[in-house]
Formats: sequence, structure tokens, C-alpha cells
Amino acid sequence: MKLSRLLRAAGLPAADMDVEITGVTAGSDGNLLGKMFVLRPGREKNAENLISKAISNGASAVLTGKNIKASVPTVKCDNVRAAEARISSALYSGGAKIELIAVTGTNGKTTTASMLHHILSRCGRRAGLIGTVGAVFEGESYDTEGMTTPAPETFYRIIGEMSDLGADTAVFEASSQGIAGCRLDGLHVMKSSRLSAAIFTNLSPEHLDAHGTMEEYFRVKSSLFTEFSPLAAVINTDDAYGARLSRRVGGVRVGTKSGDDFVIRDIAADCGHVLYTLDYHGERRRVSIRAFAGAYNAYNSAAAAAAAVSLGIGFDEVCGALESFGGVPGRMEPVSVPGGFPARVYIDFAHTPAALASLLKSAKAVFPESRIVVLFGCGGDRDREKRPKMGRTAAELADFAIVTSDNSRGEDKDAIINDILSGMTGYDNYTVIPDRREAIKYALGSARKGDVIIFAGKGHEKYEISNGIKSRFDEREEVESFFSHMRNEEK
Repeated sequence: MKLSRLLRAAGLPAADMDVEITGVTAGSDGNLLGKMFVLRPGREKNAENLISKAISNGASAVLTGKNIKASVPTVKCDNVRAAEARISSALYSGGAKIELIAVTGTNGKTTTASMLHHILSRCGRRAGLIGTVGAVFEGESYDTEGMTTPAPETFYRIIGEMSDLGADTAVFEASSQGIAGCRLDGLHVMKSSRLSAAIFTNLSPEHLDAHGTMEEYFRVKSSLFTEFSPLAAVINTDDAYGARLSRRVGGVRVGTKSGDDFVIRDIAADCGHVLYTLDYHGERRRVSIRAFAGAYNAYNSAAAAAAAVSLGIGFDEVCGALESFGGVPGRMEPVSVPGGFPARVYIDFAHTPAALASLLKSAKAVFPESRIVVLFGCGGDRDREKRPKMGRTAAELADFAIVTSDNSRGEDKDAIINDILSGMTGYDNYTVIPDRREAIKYALGSARKGDVIIFAGKGHEKYEISNGIKSRFDEREEVESFFSHMRNEEK
């Protein structure tokens, strides 16, 4: 697309720029022939070198917030991130005819989005899914580079490709970083420029290193509803922040109160299923889903059901579709262990105090006679304030905790662990093993009969970031390696 035409399609001021643009990128390496290079905020100190490198690699234009002269057409915008999203959308998905549904909140985004995607697919929609565990449409998978809400050039390219393949709906997770970083601003220039639905799951302290306060965090999350005006706003009103949001924007209320639109009643569960009654304006259905026990999975599935009904699918059909849901990778995912091993082993993504608390309470409710053992850590260069809360939660709610590393990134592991331990003062039901691989070996090697062992924090992730280096680390493989080593020793 010609640059001048692309800028007009993105709703940006356009001069007469005749150069052809075939892609958008924030990377200066590789083959950039025909692409627009984006100099994102925070990279200005090395601006000239980055731009020069991008141009030498074939970049046809530059998008920047600085007054910089280059040998290719240069577009200057006050809000580079918003402009990047709009340009990416106009180039990759501006003409896409597809209904979009966003899921936001602190916990439950991935499960809720996955449940909704499953419902839509079972009920005749050709639906795609974009989120934390990747992106998929009818067997076709897409690389999201591990981001919950992918970078604009990736996000809008995936939407465009799904639409080209015949998708009529796409469910995506909207992270607070994605919203604050203007990644969704490109929705404003799409043909279907309004969200068909948006879901709010809950809000608890997370990403406060980026947002500063809970009020700012809430404002960012709320802007999905106030700035993008979804046709249906599905909100968990049992959550205090959800109740505030509902009072502001109205919408479809999901909760346990009699005045809610979708009322959750009589939750019961075992280790592999959650059962509850869901009432919807006089209709009532007993719902059974394959998911780990816990009220949070009743809320997640009820929100997914409410969004599907808002799209015009019958309530009974929606509830029936939920019953064939098979679960989400890394969300209380059972790990295969040899026969005769004394314990159950699970992997879960819980990495906030609220998520960890819900997880451990649910585990204790399902396995009241078991010793609950949790292995966990906290990420480096992130939310230092939550670390002692994670420690306190584990000490209070688990029978035994193993404190270890979890993506320390560029921070010292021991410093992170000391922050965690500051919340465990007065407790002695824990041990510290900084190396996560060794911690897993210890957890399995010291298992007692009837134990429930939970590796928390990584879930679907298959990597570990330490000293700034990202390397493969799959907890399932670590468990298999442990037992393989045991078998070899027994021979």
C-alpha cells in the first residue's frame, strides 16, 4: 500500500509519499525490504544508529516521535504507539469483517477466553483465539512471541489472516500493558471498529510497577469499556472493581446476587470438574465443566457463557457447549506420574497473590486430607511489592512451600527470594531452593503419600529467563526427566 494512502486509512495526516509499504516492524535487524520501521518511545538515545541500521536492511519509511532526518520518508507523530497500532491495523486488517471480543482482568483471562472460544466453535462460529498461550484458528497456529496482547504488527496481522481464512469471530486477551501501550488503538480504523463484546473478570494488585496505583490500574482496564464502547459489556459484579465498572457502564452482570443477569448458584466440585447452577432471566441450567475445582472457574465459565449469549447464541446451547470444554494448558494441569508415585502433581500459572490464594484454597477444599505443597517464585524486574504477599499467601494457605526462582530476568535471584521471605516471618513450613530445576527434584523426591504438589507461576510457559538469558524450561519435561533418572538408577 502506498504510504500516503496507508496514513489516510489509519486516520493520520498524510503528505504525498509515494513509497510502497509492505509491513511494519519495531526491529531493525533482518530483511526489512518495504517495511516501515517504528522507533518506539524509550529507544531515542540510540535513534540514529537504529534508523540507519533499519534503512540499510531495506526499510522504506520511518515512524518516530522525534524530529529526525532520514534518507527515506519519515512520519512524525506525537503518540508513536497509537500511530503504530493504527498503521498496522490499516495495513493488515483494516478491511477485516470479523467480530472481536476482548477479555480483560487480572486473573482468569486465558481460561475465560479459551472457554468462550470453545463455546463459539461448538456453536457453529468460525472463531479464532489470541492470548497468553498463543493464537489459533481451526488448527492453524500463530506465533505471538509469548505476549498476552501481541505487538501491533503481530496482533493485526493475525486478525487479518484469520479473517482471510474465513474466521467470523476472534476472542483476544486485553492486558493492561496492551491497553496502556495503545496496542488496541488500531481497532478504531477497522471496518468492524467496535468490539462486539468485552469481559471483565476481576482486579487485584498486579503490574503496579507499571501503573503505580490500583486506581490507575483500574482506569486502564476500564478504558477498554469506556473508550471502545463494546456492544456487550460482561462484568463480574461480585468483584469490587467490577461492581464499580458496572455502575459506570451498565452491561451484563455476572455474579451470585439475585439481581444479576447471570446468577451463579450451588457451586460443587471434585478434582476434575466444577458443577454449578446458572440462572438467566428465568432459564436455569446445571452446568458441569472439566476444570479444577474452584469458584473462580464457575465465574470464568459463566462470563464466557454470558458473552456467547450476548452474541445471539441460545442459553441452553451455550451451557451444553461448555460441558465439552477440555481445559487450558498450564491451568491446574495434571502432570503424568508413574503408577505407585505417592502424590498428585499439577502445574498452574498462578503468579499473583490473589490467584495463588484462590488456587491453594481450592486445592485444600478438593483434597481436605492431603498435604498441599506449593513450589513458587516471583519474576524479576516486576512488581516488587507483591513478593512478600506471595510469601505470606503460600505460608498461610499451603501446608508446605518451596521458594524458588521464576524468571529472575536481570535481577539477582537471592534478592527476589529475600523479598518473598519477608512475608513469611513467623512461619517455618517452607524451604528455599533458588534453582528451580533442583526445587522440582526436591518436591518430587520428598513426596509423601497423598500429597498434592503444585508448581505455580509458569503454567504454559516453556522457558526460564535468568541473567537476561532466555532458555528452554518445561516443567513437564523436568518431571519426566526426574522419573527417567529414577528408572535408570533402579536398573
